[in-house]
Amino acid sequence: MLRQATRLGGFRLDCFDTVLPTLCADAGFVPGAHLAWNDDYAPDSWGYQQFGRFNGGRPDVVFMAYDSDRIGGIYTSGTGVYVDDYDLGIALAQAFRRGTSTT
Repeated sequence: MLRQATRLGGFRLDCFDTVLPTLCADAGFVPGAHLAWNDDYAPDSWGYQQFGRFNGGRPDVVFMAYDSDRIGGIYTSGTGVYVDDYDLGIALAQAFRRGTSTT
């Protein structure tokens, strides 16, 4: 699915720091920023116990950008800069894609 998304022009995504960043890294996405979990924005009926092994059920949001040279990459949790604003995380991922990021 990620490969098809990039073929159609998808170049940025964000996901919770659970198993998804590893799958995304294999498809060529690299982390550009992290946003710490905020209970106020938790999805309805979030499974804190189900995701307990990921920062006690409160995983970061990871902002990732596509890099065709990184297909088959390996994700390391915590890489990229930490931001305190969701829109800034998106902006950093977009900047990475344009080649202007400092991360």
